[in-house]
Amino acid sequence: MKKLLTLAFAMFTLLSSNAYAGFVANYDLVTTNSGSSEQTDNQAYAGLVWTWGEITPSAVIGFSHGKVESDGDTQGVHASLSINFLDGIQLGKVKLTYLNGKEDFQGEAGIGYDLINKAFLIPVGVNAPYLAAGLDVSWEAIEPYFMLHTRDKFDKPNERSVTECRNVGLGGAYIDADCTIPAPL
Repeated sequence: MKKLLTLAFAMFTLLSSNAYAGFVANYDLVTTNSGSSEQTDNQAYAGLVWTWGEITPSAVIGFSHGKVESDGDTQGVHASLSINFLDGIQLGKVKLTYLNGKEDFQGEAGIGYDLINKAFLIPVGVNAPYLAAGLDVSWEAIEPYFMLHTRDKFDKPNERSVTECRNVGLGGAYIDADCTIPAPL
């Protein structure tokens, strides 16, 4: 019985190997998205900011640093300095905030200091291309503000794609995963 099973196994093995004789696999290049890529976008800007109750706007200069992923998720920091023109030229508020959102719209929260009133601030707000609005919260007051500025949206990178060969190696068209080394004939 043992010899009969061994003979049957050998026969099936030989028959199945003949079915694959001369078979050459055809492997196509496959391009896949391998997740998100990210890039850093830095923007300096200038603008005008109106604080609730004041008629004359203040000038503002600032800098935004954002890390943007290919799906638009954005994190970063924003620093600004305002300059008041009412009653002469005076430095106004200094702010440093954390940004979080998408490449074209972010929320922000941080710390600041009012150089005129000599008070610490907690600025919270939203940023969009060319616009910003929020609140400067201090012990003395809550001051809403609206700003027009020159900062555009953050640049979003393209998704990273990878070209690869599948089932490479013995019997394949290539012997490496980058599809650059053809298999020997």
